[in-house]
Amino acid sequence: MSDRRRARLILAGLMLLGVVVFFVGDDWGLPKRGAGGPWSGAEIAAAGGAWRPDPHIAADADANPVTDRSRPIVLNETDAQRAEIIRRYRLFSAQPDEMVTFKALAGMKANGFDPRMYQYGGLWIYPVGAMLKVAGACGLVTVRPDFGYYLDHPEEFGRFYVVARVYSGLWGLVGVWGVFALVRRFSERLTVPATAAACFILLPVVVNAAHEAKPHLAGAVLMILSVLAGVKYVETGGRKWAVVTGALCGAAVGMVLSAVVILVLIPVMDVVQWRVGRKDKGRQECLPHHVRRAVVATGVAVLMYCVTNPYVPINLVKDRAVVMANLGALSQAKAIVGRESEIGAVANARRLIVDGASIVGGVIGVTGLLVLLFNQDWWRENGRGRVVVMLLGAPAGLVLVQFVMLAGGKGGEFGRFAILPDVALMISGVVLVTSLKAVRDWPGPVMASLVMLTGFQGGAYWAGFVEDARGAEATRRVVARRLDELWGRGARTIGVRAEPAPYCLPAVDVTKWTLILLPADGELPQGAEAPDVMVWPVDELERGGVVPGTPYARRGYVGEWPWVKTRISWADKPFDVYARRALAEDSPR
Repeated sequence: MSDRRRARLILAGLMLLGVVVFFVGDDWGLPKRGAGGPWSGAEIAAAGGAWRPDPHIAADADANPVTDRSRPIVLNETDAQRAEIIRRYRLFSAQPDEMVTFKALAGMKANGFDPRMYQYGGLWIYPVGAMLKVAGACGLVTVRPDFGYYLDHPEEFGRFYVVARVYSGLWGLVGVWGVFALVRRFSERLTVPATAAACFILLPVVVNAAHEAKPHLAGAVLMILSVLAGVKYVETGGRKWAVVTGALCGAAVGMVLSAVVILVLIPVMDVVQWRVGRKDKGRQECLPHHVRRAVVATGVAVLMYCVTNPYVPINLVKDRAVVMANLGALSQAKAIVGRESEIGAVANARRLIVDGASIVGGVIGVTGLLVLLFNQDWWRENGRGRVVVMLLGAPAGLVLVQFVMLAGGKGGEFGRFAILPDVALMISGVVLVTSLKAVRDWPGPVMASLVMLTGFQGGAYWAGFVEDARGAEATRRVVARRLDELWGRGARTIGVRAEPAPYCLPAVDVTKWTLILLPADGELPQGAEAPDVMVWPVDELERGGVVPGTPYARRGYVGEWPWVKTRISWADKPFDVYARRALAEDSPR
């Protein structure tokens, strides 16, 4: 059997594995009826729960944010407030940011296809809209202009999330091929790229991103494809590959704005190709020629971005305030500017890299990178692999530096911003292990061990999505039952750290409970009455029991199936529940 046929068969098997891992569990954390009791969609809309896009603000901006967090605030005193909360439970998912894609789509009709949310690119938003249209025509989803219909049938709106998550998972499958093709440059043995591609499928950060309706995985995959095209340009010197690289770089930025760092690939690949040309007298070219190619590739990248995001250049000329509003919303994003702990930037970045890249990337990969960088024999003997290291290392290194600078105090979900360096470190780990002499005698068991090490952590994420979608013991359901139990014991007020939504508070009847937004620092002012119960999601559970200096006993709830911490994920998220000791009769766990 030829190597080409064997490679195709291996890729087919990997794609099948990817389909199972990326798409099973896609129906997790969908909106449900419950928080508003018997309220109908018409009643919610009449009370103030209708959502009307505002053309003057970014689609993902909060139309009426709480600005004063210095004192406790009752969030459901009026019918209008209750309607707004119920709307969130019936339309939002258990992931805080997924809804913004549908907000952008809903607002386009009144804004001439302008999504007004430019940090998520048109290459994400427009295809999701097209997929919803096709799915609606096939009877898989119900697409109607009637807002009240979805408030009455939140399960129908939940199907929108599944469609968008499928789009993310499809990009994950493209990434399997991209990683396989890239790692083939390191070895003639097909087991090496096969191992790297299998580890990519099971990488915790990839498993997580494939199950979210967000463009970060797609953007990272396009960055990997850009590197692959850049490698082809260095290998061939062909103008075509310079143009393709520029187009893919522009597409990556057109998918998600944070991918803009991939533009560093263009000058790096041109410098590397120029140096290769100097060594190959048969195709030696002058430096100005390479500069022109870099300028052309950059121009193609800019053009591709503008084609996929036409309203950015239009509004830069026509209505610059819209673009500035988008940048303002991005600067206020909790995942970028918020703090949830006192963990330092380097320590938190290291923790989230190990979480996202698994032991293979976070430990073996870092070791491999250090070993290979100072191994001159390896650099001399691996010309093709050396090019991949330089071209992949430049953008991945920039993303990593940016990630470390912003990581201080961030919650686990911040780990999704490190997909590209996580993948690069995983590849480094696989390449290091395959370069060891012992592997030549035992390639199968060693490669299988790498896949199992990655799968041990990635599988915990996957199990969390499946449990959240199907399990009666998923954390939000368990906590909801606990709150019902505390209501029966006399609890009437719930303290929260964020405005109630499915991701931060299990569904409760907002017409019965009094919901209190606690001060930003979590401390109640002197004389303020403490809520009967306090509830919020956490990345890690603290020890349960009586909390000294407070009237509370803490009890933590963690998923039944995940066997390692799944900090990056919102599926089957751990929750802390603080109840007044007089109400918490049972022992904490």
